[in-house]
Amino acid sequence: MSDSSNAYRIKPLEGAQGYPTWATKIMDILTELNYDKYITRSCCDKPIIPNQTDTAAIAALTEWERKQRKALTVVCLRVAEGPMAYIQRAITGVEAWNKLQSVYQPKAAINIIRLRRQIFRMACEGENVEENLRKLTDVKGTLEEYGTTISEVEFAITILMSFPDLWDTWVGGIDLASIKTSDDIITCIFQQAICPAAKPNSNDTALLAHSRSSSSNHCEGACFHCRCPSH
Repeated sequence: MSDSSNAYRIKPLEGAQGYPTWATKIMDILTELNYDKYITRSCCDKPIIPNQTDTAAIAALTEWERKQRKALTVVCLRVAEGPMAYIQRAITGVEAWNKLQSVYQPKAAINIIRLRRQIFRMACEGENVEENLRKLTDVKGTLEEYGTTISEVEFAITILMSFPDLWDTWVGGIDLASIKTSDDIITCIFQQAICPAAKPNSNDTALLAHSRSSSSNHCEGACFHCRCPSH
């Protein structure tokens, strides 16, 4: 296995907003390079040398310092200029890791409130449906990391609330009582978004298709929106 950390490229840490995702990716890199134990596990503490004649203990300390330095490099190379101010004087990987965690890992109730407020106020801008869903899912995941969960039904409703008025007719045809997971809604939204010539405010919606009579010019097996067959 290559000992180079440069092969693993991720977005540098820029602040508190992206810290949970960044920390997960960094830990994956450290684990792949076998440095994770020097950050959060058995090798965090500096080895003690009982006396200067104990060559085995001295060798263990030298190895620990070398691995800590490598772990520090892994972290520092993936930190932007702002956060670097907190760790530029760190001499070990565990020191840098703990410092960033203390600065950016949300702990207080106000952070949970802020994230909940953020997720309920998010709105889909323009046509980038996938980006909107990704942002919502990211915030939901961050909340879960802090021990706060949003039920599948609640999250599905939150997703629908994030879409503009243009989608109201389509959303109005959804049977909320039948929703089991947010994945059901996400799948329907993706299908609606990619359907050629389909309009979110069309009177024909995929979720209402079974409760409405088919139009006379609808071909068997065709899309209810664009009349294209087999999709």
